[in-house]
Amino acid sequence: MSFDFLSHPDRPFHDGLAAGRFMIQTCLDCGQSWSPATGRCGACGKTQLQWRAASGIGTLQRTIPLGDESAFGDDPDATRAIGAVRLAEGPTVSVRIAGPVPDVGALVAIEVLGGALIARAPSGV
Repeated sequence: MSFDFLSHPDRPFHDGLAAGRFMIQTCLDCGQSWSPATGRCGACGKTQLQWRAASGIGTLQRTIPLGDESAFGDDPDATRAIGAVRLAEGPTVSVRIAGPVPDVGALVAIEVLGGALIARAPSGV
């Protein structure tokens, strides 16, 4: 069985990452947002869905460290952990965590870097 990525419902998400944008699917009827994409809204069941830019702000739900902090040196973009972030819009997404790993429950900012979702503590917080 082959995988047809060109017709996959998540294609706009992946196309957005390739273009440096973080996109999520939102229901035009009730406003609920979803990730990964679905063919209908999980809240109201309607099918009027649209892709929108995500806020990129959320709460860190869990982390899995990738090694001892000393292994990463001074590279601020080194992936130090992977984690799950609940977005301000509602969905939870998987991310790489760069820089010092925030505590679970902390506010994080998500950016697209190299086609991946990268979370870090927001500057100035």
